[in-house]
Amino acid sequence: MKTHNIIIPILFTCLSIGGTSLFNNKDVKEVKAATLPKTIYLRDNTDDEIRDYYSSLSSLSESELQGTNLLKNLKGIISNVSTYYTYSSNIPNIYVITERDWENSPAEEITTGTYNNSTQTLTNFSYANEVAENPYIKMLYCDYTVKNKTVYKGDGDVNASQKTFDNEHVWSQSHGFSDGTNTGSDLEGAGTDLHHLKAGTQYGNRILHSNYTYGFVKTNDSEWSEVVAANSKPYENKNKRGEPLFTHSQDQTPAAGAAKKVFEPQDCDKGDIARALLYMVACYNNLDGSTPTNSIPALWLQDYFVRENSTGFSSVNLANGYYGCLSDILAWHRMDPVDEFEIHRNNLIYNNYQHNRNPFIDYPQWVDYIWGVSEYTPSTRELDYDPAPTGSVNLDLDVINGYRNEIEVESIRIEKYPNKRDYKVGEQLDTAEMEVIATFSDNSELDVTNECRFSPQTFTSEGEQTVTVSYKGKTATFTVNVTAEEKQEDKTEEKKEFPIKLVIIIGAIIVGVIVIILIFAGILKVNKKGKIKVNKSKVKKIVKGTNNKKK
Repeated sequence: MKTHNIIIPILFTCLSIGGTSLFNNKDVKEVKAATLPKTIYLRDNTDDEIRDYYSSLSSLSESELQGTNLLKNLKGIISNVSTYYTYSSNIPNIYVITERDWENSPAEEITTGTYNNSTQTLTNFSYANEVAENPYIKMLYCDYTVKNKTVYKGDGDVNASQKTFDNEHVWSQSHGFSDGTNTGSDLEGAGTDLHHLKAGTQYGNRILHSNYTYGFVKTNDSEWSEVVAANSKPYENKNKRGEPLFTHSQDQTPAAGAAKKVFEPQDCDKGDIARALLYMVACYNNLDGSTPTNSIPALWLQDYFVRENSTGFSSVNLANGYYGCLSDILAWHRMDPVDEFEIHRNNLIYNNYQHNRNPFIDYPQWVDYIWGVSEYTPSTRELDYDPAPTGSVNLDLDVINGYRNEIEVESIRIEKYPNKRDYKVGEQLDTAEMEVIATFSDNSELDVTNECRFSPQTFTSEGEQTVTVSYKGKTATFTVNVTAEEKQEDKTEEKKEFPIKLVIIIGAIIVGVIVIILIFAGILKVNKKGKIKVNKSKVKKIVKGTNNKKK
């Protein structure tokens, strides 16, 4: 895992804009912006702030935290884009911040505003003046081992009147939010979403990617090779375009006169592109029953070659909402993990421009929870894709900017022991109220009780017993006391004694009632000493009366 957390004064975390916390801005309304912010916050969000951004997921059931249900619920968080900027006049200027090469053009060198290093804040920033300074920026499709630094414009590789980069729509316009009238400077919404709109080389954007389906390339086509050679662009040679390496049962037939071609970016761009595409599906879908619009379409990634004019999930008056190939894109996500530049860019967009985040940069493992796992083996050129979700969101356990298995567990400890520590032979272990804490190699700690294994689960012998707690190869122990189970024959004897006691009690009650009746009848009498005796005179009268009746 890679982290990019910077400790800053506590006061800075309390900054706000218009009463809304700057670093927890989830409830904003969509606003079209004509001007760019002049105060730029360059620090990255803390892990706690990132978890808080997604905190609404904590109240959902497990079934709502994986597959398409997770896509639907992520949309409810990340689609609250506060601001979309104008395509032609604003987006290129934003690149001096979002696409900046911070190693070769560090913040300390910015002179078009005032930089406060302690709060990592730029004030009175001038985009136009900074553009004129030609800072170094990162571009898609550019091999920096050949072309080490790329200035904002005019580096001599193309016509001097042109910029050295294009606005590259990672999700091509023709596959979701362009119907021929909503292009160029008219694009808004999804078309100008900064999470997928990046700086890219002109040739890579216009010729190599264009609007081709993404996928592994088997062999470069002749046209691509000829154009690269003719234009002498060695820094773009690691990108490929041509026949797809993998075929799928639902591959679409290319348009008449066209060949089935796919575009494969260089390895260092694969993960960035994959996570941008996956973000677009999470942010722009109609799984919540919403109606798509021109600026807010419904998009979907398919696991097959998608031709340019294919139809699918669509916006109003737009027919092209599908893109592919999903399994190749998922493999790229794993081949090129999240890096520092991508993390910082995600935070810059959130804190300064759109105020929403790409969840698959924050939590790469959530990709697997939605689409499953696709793994590519370069040596055999084989792709293994299992679409089954691998888990569900757990904000306490899921690692920010990485996968859980990328961080080693150093140890575990029992923070709270279970309530029940005394058992009978045959009873099962009860871990209620127990808490097990794991310490990881990055010094972070998490409650992993629900993921631990306990042995034994059932107690089969009496005496003091040791219970072993296991998590990721680490163990901890505690003891319980086990006593013998009560013998069955003792219970049977108790059952026999119970009816006899009951008979005695009932008999005593009956006798007492009879005695009372006889006392009231005069047959029995109580003398001065409290003893009960037979009233002989009364008995004689009764007997005499009986004899008279017989006569």
